[in-house]
Amino acid sequence: NGGTTVSILFKNIPSGIRPEDNEAGTRATLDKLALYVEWQSN
Repeated sequence: NGGTTVSILFKNIPSGIRPEDNEAGTRATLDKLALYVEWQSN
């Protein structure tokens, strides 16, 4: 599909951050990055 595979390793996440919240935040950030890259390529 022409996409890019990204692997991320998280270390030392504070105990107050739930893993599912960390994952959701990471996904949101990558989605925003994808939109920015698409916008820059037009």
